[in-house]
Amino acid sequence: MEEDVLQLVRLRLSGWLRPVHVLRLAGNPQESGRYPGAEPLCVEDGRVLAAHSYRLLLQVNEERQILSAPRWPITRVLDAKGCRRALARPHHRWHGWMRGAMAEIDDVLHDAAASLDDSAAAERIRDSAGFHGLYDYVWGHAEQPPPMHRRLAWWDEQMRWLRRSLHVMDAHQRLPAHHR
Repeated sequence: MEEDVLQLVRLRLSGWLRPVHVLRLAGNPQESGRYPGAEPLCVEDGRVLAAHSYRLLLQVNEERQILSAPRWPITRVLDAKGCRRALARPHHRWHGWMRGAMAEIDDVLHDAAASLDDSAAAERIRDSAGFHGLYDYVWGHAEQPPPMHRRLAWWDEQMRWLRRSLHVMDAHQRLPAHHR
């Protein structure tokens, strides 16, 4: 079994000028039957903690002792904006790195749903009519991905859910005393 490590995930989301970072406990998938393979994200008060500054996120996590493990030295960078652009193209024009990014974002969405214990979101993520069909296609389990309009509608819905599920901390914004 792998050693648990903290991993920074840098997300570039549509509609946001600056990327955000979230923190994942990698190497420790939850063995729950409801969320197989999900790795915990840094969550507090029913939302995934995120920050534009990875240092702020690490500092808050250390102060509040939400996730603990050695920090992974590499940040995983995921481009949701680029994935959406790729989803608007025919699937034979998707590059290997974009297919990998799609699968990674699918994993982050699943980890967020599991960390927030949102079974409805987890079901939408793994729904065969949604991105799961793309995931199967990316890994060669399906002949054709869902049609473009379904891919884009599903992607936009998932990105709205993710943005609503994030609590983006700002270094200039002081948190309430009960959070310190």
